[in-house]
Amino acid sequence: MVGAATPPSRAAGPPWGGPATPLASGSAPERWKAFEKAARRGEKARIELTASDINALLADGKNTRGKASVSVQNNVGHVTVSVPLDKVMFMNGRYVNGQATVQASPDGDPAKGQISNVTIGNQSVPDDFIDRRIFGWSTIRGYIMEWLDDENIASFRIENNRAIAETR
Repeated sequence: MVGAATPPSRAAGPPWGGPATPLASGSAPERWKAFEKAARRGEKARIELTASDINALLADGKNTRGKASVSVQNNVGHVTVSVPLDKVMFMNGRYVNGQATVQASPDGDPAKGQISNVTIGNQSVPDDFIDRRIFGWSTIRGYIMEWLDDENIASFRIENNRAIAETR
C-alpha cells in the first residue's frame, strides 16, 4: 500500500477495537488533510508516506515550498533544507542550508526519534543541537514535540522506506 490515510468515516476502526482501515487513494495533500481531520476529531487514523509523498506535501505548503526536501534510504530519512534569510537584517539574498538524518524509534515513540548527522552551512553540528535553546527560543525538539502533540500523533515509524504515523 503506497501512502494511506484513514478516512474520517472509518477512523474509529472496527467495533472490536482493531486498527482503523487505511485509505490508499488520493494525492498526498488530500490524504494528509484526511489524516489531520481524523486527528482533530480524536479518531484513530494511520498514514503511510513515501519520500515523494512528503516532498509533495512540502511543495504544497506555503511555508515549506522550495525550502526542504526528503529522501528515505534503508529506513532512514534524509532531510535537506534551504531557508532564505531575507527577513534577517543585512542577509537579503542569503540562505541557511542544512541537512540531517532522521531515524524512528523501534517502538514507534515519536519522542525517542533521533535527528543526527546535522550539518548547517557545511559545518557539522553536535547531535544535541536539537535540545539546545538558542536566543531564549524553545528547543528544536520542543517545537517538534509541540507539532506532534498538535497533530495528535502517537506513533511514528519508518518501515519499508515509508514514514508511518498513527494518531492517539
